[in-house]
Parts: sequence; C-alpha cells; structure tokens
Amino acid sequence: MKKLLGIIVLGLLFCNVSYSENKTFKCVKFGYYFNSEGTLETIIWDKPEDSEHKLTILIDTNHFEDKDLTTFYGKATLVWQNYKQEYSLTTTNNDYEYRGIRYDLVTDKDINIRSGSLKKLMEKKKNHLTFIKFIRLKKEQTSNWYELNLVSTSELWMIDNFYKKSIETKTDSYRCAE
Repeated sequence: MKKLLGIIVLGLLFCNVSYSENKTFKCVKFGYYFNSEGTLETIIWDKPEDSEHKLTILIDTNHFEDKDLTTFYGKATLVWQNYKQEYSLTTTNNDYEYRGIRYDLVTDKDINIRSGSLKKLMEKKKNHLTFIKFIRLKKEQTSNWYELNLVSTSELWMIDNFYKKSIETKTDSYRCAE
C-alpha cells in the first residue's frame, strides 16, 4: 500500500498542467532623427547587413513566484547575436501589452575584479542595485505590429557618492511582428 501511495504521489509531482502561452516575435530596431530641413525622420534597420539591430523576443506567460514570493506573470527572453537576457513580466494586458523588469545587485564577483579605492567603495555597496532594465512590448492599435521599448540604467551603486550624482538611462525601440 505504501509503494502504491508513493507511486501515485510521485506521478502527481510529474503531472504539471499549465495554461501558459508561448509567443515569438521578430524585431528590428528603429530610431528618429531630424533631417537638414528640421523634419523628424525614422530609421529602420531592416537590411541583412543590419543584423546587430535585430532581435527575437520569446514570451512565456507561465506564472511563477521569486524567492520573496512576488508573483510574476511570465518571462520575456531577448535573444540577439550571442546574447540572451531574461525579464520577469510584471503585467500583461491580454495579447496587447507585456511589461517586465530585470535587475542585478553588486556581488562578490563584482568586488573582486576591482582594486584600490574602487574595490573598497564597492565593498560598502554590496547588495545595492547595479543596474535595472525595463521592457514594454505593446501592440499598435492600427496595425499588427508591436512596439518594443527597452529602458536601461547602469552603475546605480555609484549614485550617492561624489563621483556620480545622477542616473543615466538609455532607451532602445524596436518594431516587432509575431
């Protein structure tokens, strides 16, 4: 009887019914500039030689909790060239919008690659934010395209010392299709 109960319990552990959805989007980078007449122009990097401006985003809407028991609505994985980044989805709005976050803290590895006064400063900043990145993938109302915005910051651990007193951000925009 104990063996039967053990087999049933183990069998149930391997049965995982999930209602997640996986989507794949192909994206190309775009940007804006003012031409010589002062008119706003758009650049879209969509030629084969523009491969460093293309990426793929994979959306997995399988809910999960992190170590702090914060619920996330899935993951978004960005893949381009030899790089891969995962974002935890903080909100989803059906198939029209996905928002996520990715961050990292100062670790012993970060401290050990430094030397001198910078190493001492980083030791004081252990477990402080080093960067935070946000992602938003939103469907355009008038077309089947999605707009992908990536906003990132870096060197946040330096924000309250005499070297640096402000936060710098970078925003990249992409146009995506399923």
